Amino acid sequence: MLFVKRATMTEPLSENSSLLCPVCAEKPIDTAALMLWGSGLIVTYRFLHRRLVGCNSCVRRQLRQRAAHSALVGWLSLPALLINPFLVLYNLFRGLTVRADPERVARTFQKLGLSTDGSPSLASAGHALAAAMIAADGLVDPGELKVARSLGPRRFDGFDPDQLEELVASSRELPSARDLAQILRHVLTEEERTALFSFLYSIARADGQVSADERLLLKPVARNLGIDLDHWMAQVRGHGT
Repeated sequence: MLFVKRATMTEPLSENSSLLCPVCAEKPIDTAALMLWGSGLIVTYRFLHRRLVGCNSCVRRQLRQRAAHSALVGWLSLPALLINPFLVLYNLFRGLTVRADPERVARTFQKLGLSTDGSPSLASAGHALAAAMIAADGLVDPGELKVARSLGPRRFDGFDPDQLEELVASSRELPSARDLAQILRHVLTEEERTALFSFLYSIARADGQVSADERLLLKPVARNLGIDLDHWMAQVRGHGT
């Protein structure tokens, strides 16, 4: 069972790790890689990144797909004409060369406070999922971070607002909230997953409502946690919250 904790992880993940690839949900997680791409229009441009974790074949496929996508539609701004070729080549190269790397996986999960044995701690799961969601588009909403720092200790024993902020600041090392949700689905109870999603939903409502963009982000996270978002939102509206 996944051990979600704030303590450091001293042993690398083994081949018998219970952490399943968030893409195929069949093979164990055995590698991690950084995926890079850009987004912009005419003169605007910004770098985006995601820490991929999964089985070797799924991670390699995601890198190759990102390279192909950037090669097709990554030219919509002037800076992209200079930068995009390097990003395409980087992802292609990583897609060809990435290999099983249990030590890199261990370091990635160590930074999140996640290990592979023991009892799950919702505090560290809350740190990881909240940080991944707040930093999802590379732009941190101060209002969401403030709500998460305030609400986390009231929802989960041992929740550390400073640990959350550290993870948000190092978002380059974070897997996506969607991938983390899929990983945690297999090791947490329904009650624990519901508590986590309630926390994420409260963060998304930091400004008093859930925007269309936030709903698009929440939907795959809810699905991967085994929660029907439409049903959830209907319940929330029914309770008038």
